[in-house]
Amino acid sequence: MNPMKRLSHLALVYALSIGLVAPAVAAAQMAPTPTAKNPHYFTRAVSSVSLTASQKTSIAAITARYRSAHPDSAPHDAAAEAQFHQQISNVLTPTQRTQVAAKVKQLRAAGVSGM
Repeated sequence: MNPMKRLSHLALVYALSIGLVAPAVAAAQMAPTPTAKNPHYFTRAVSSVSLTASQKTSIAAITARYRSAHPDSAPHDAAAEAQFHQQISNVLTPTQRTQVAAKVKQLRAAGVSGM
């Protein structure tokens, strides 16, 4: 196997293992710093909801995969972002989805700062 390809595979395995080994830490870091281009309302809203350990682990793994494939320096990919949101929404209960939607609305009303 190509050494660069192997290195990228190892990096992905490492990123995913962090989410599985330390879900609380990974979940706490899941919301990246907002920027004017992308305020990350959705991830900030999800982090404000009370989650089970299993949900934190699942969301951390989804987030690690998304971040690996879409670093901040990459161009915005609306379809990938929508898929990311849907994957996380699928982990949440209907009540949590409602709470996230309300928080997103609140954050958007507050503007780019998010608070």
